[in-house]
Amino acid sequence: MGQCALGVCKLISSWNIKMGITSSRNRLPKQQEHSIGLLSHQVEVDIPSIKQETYQESSLVKVDITVNTDVTVLTNAPDTKTTHIREETPTIQNSDDEVFFETLKVSNASQLLSLPRNLLSLRIKGCESLDVLPNDLFDGLTFLKELELIDCSSLISIPYPTSLTTLNIRNCRNFELLPSLESRKRLSSIHTLSIGNSCDSLTTLSLDFFPKLKDLSIRHCPNFLSLNVTGIYTGDLALKSLQIIDCLGFNSFPDEEFHTPNLNSIILYDCQNLYKFPDFVKSLASLLTLYVVRCPHISNAGLPSSLTFLSIDNCDKLTSQKDWGLENLKSLTAFKIRGGCIGMKSFPEEKLLPKTITSLCITDLKSLTKLDDKGFQQLKALLKLEIYYCDVLQHLPEQGLPSTLVCLNIYGCPMLTPSLKPETGKYWRMVAHIESIIIDNQRVRE
Repeated sequence: MGQCALGVCKLISSWNIKMGITSSRNRLPKQQEHSIGLLSHQVEVDIPSIKQETYQESSLVKVDITVNTDVTVLTNAPDTKTTHIREETPTIQNSDDEVFFETLKVSNASQLLSLPRNLLSLRIKGCESLDVLPNDLFDGLTFLKELELIDCSSLISIPYPTSLTTLNIRNCRNFELLPSLESRKRLSSIHTLSIGNSCDSLTTLSLDFFPKLKDLSIRHCPNFLSLNVTGIYTGDLALKSLQIIDCLGFNSFPDEEFHTPNLNSIILYDCQNLYKFPDFVKSLASLLTLYVVRCPHISNAGLPSSLTFLSIDNCDKLTSQKDWGLENLKSLTAFKIRGGCIGMKSFPEEKLLPKTITSLCITDLKSLTKLDDKGFQQLKALLKLEIYYCDVLQHLPEQGLPSTLVCLNIYGCPMLTPSLKPETGKYWRMVAHIESIIIDNQRVRE
């Protein structure tokens, strides 16, 4: 049964389905507003962790429900029969109360025939032979907020519920996101859209089709090339978080500035064909965090003064420090530079970083031999300094590190660490005032 697609089911004489349902068992009054957000879109400071996606099960109490209600089996066989199944639900003492099921996980297409009416979240996973779903499948599921489609390699399309706010598609390569005008209308109110290793036919996504979209993540989609706006919607878009990760062909943002006054986080990761920051970025007054990781051809086209965190990771074209324009970022408090910057022997240049910097991380700068004296002396607010895998780094600033430092973490810098040996090292006196010192994972002071 698990191998048959919905709508092509064969004759079943007896059917006793055991479904693992996660239930809040809370009795909620009718007409009460309900919301659910099972996907996290917080930006992680350690950007490589994005590559290690984990999808944890809900920690809510699980109950087994034996479904036994009258269901007509969908079939094209001439000897169609009706299967009788009875539903046992938790006892409801007050007839005005209703039970809302948090998450239903479906791994067998037949389970879709008897979905709980008050379902809030549905996960369809591992239904390899499922290709299309009936247009009326979700009729009556007026509370369904979240839908996850995972490991359904043959799935092409679904009838989107009008109540849907979160859509997560993972490992569904044949899935078509917007196969029709009707599907576009039904997704116009969605808040969260996540596409991972899916939708091979998707090359361009028009953002104004989703005016209420707040969180957009597109990952591991080699055929995805661009974001654009069509002009069909002229108001402000609701977008807050944008992630383009491991989309090797991605090369362009909208040519014209699109209105996203609430956009506060952008992650560009492994975009091999992207050649510059989007033009609209420099005018974003709301942008707080920007990660640019393994984008070897990208060059600076201007950054907004609102930035508080900036990470530049293995971007070979971003080698001229002065061209970064970081000194104008008066709100910047955390800066991370990793890899690239071939030939850079000293860092940072004088007046490169704003005085507001409190956290600085320097990683994998293979040509770096010294920390610039003048560049460090202006960092009057620096609290935390991390230096990793700088193989030939051997000199600290001549006038010492900022007196404000409370945390120093150095790892994989073999030419520098002997000089930091307590009491006898060349630079020990220079760092002795720092409260927490960790060298090669060993706490020297805490």
